[in-house]
Amino acid sequence: IRAALRKGLNCIAVTDHDTVKGGLELVREARGLQGFIAIPGVELKTNIGDVILLFVEEEVKTRSFNEVLDHAKSIDALTILAHPYRKHVMIEDVAKRVHAIEALNARTDRPANLKAYALASRLGKTMTAGSDAHVAFEIGKAVTIINGSTIEDVRKALIKGATQIAGSESSPIVHAFSFASKLVKSVLKKI
Repeated sequence: IRAALRKGLNCIAVTDHDTVKGGLELVREARGLQGFIAIPGVELKTNIGDVILLFVEEEVKTRSFNEVLDHAKSIDALTILAHPYRKHVMIEDVAKRVHAIEALNARTDRPANLKAYALASRLGKTMTAGSDAHVAFEIGKAVTIINGSTIEDVRKALIKGATQIAGSESSPIVHAFSFASKLVKSVLKKI
């Protein structure tokens, strides 16, 4: 949260891989911060690629893309096709079924981001951007700009497609530093 505030952000979503724990911790830590919007979420590795669910507060057990979408609908979560040109299959069909497409991901190369942007444009989908931050200094590298002051304003803007994206791709050096940082943390936990 401090890193986001230092960069002038008043809203962030935490979408850890395959768990809502980070998103729920974000919400707890943000309680009492006037004007700061904390969105809980999760990034799920499904059978066809990664899907982000926003506004989710419970663990999602399934990894079947179809079941994830059904579950998201049942709990009123929003779905975003994450970095679609990294690992997804049947991209066009899949993209039609989500609320939004991540058209800019700071950890994805420019050609893949440009293809994601074109896909979202062609399908008339809401576009999002994400830092895909694995460490604090990466926060804010790519952002989704939304006018609003409440979590409900954010939800409505994402549904209506009232978003703008900004930012850029991270240098490969950032990826290497992030990987090294995670490796050190992993080793320290075992000691």
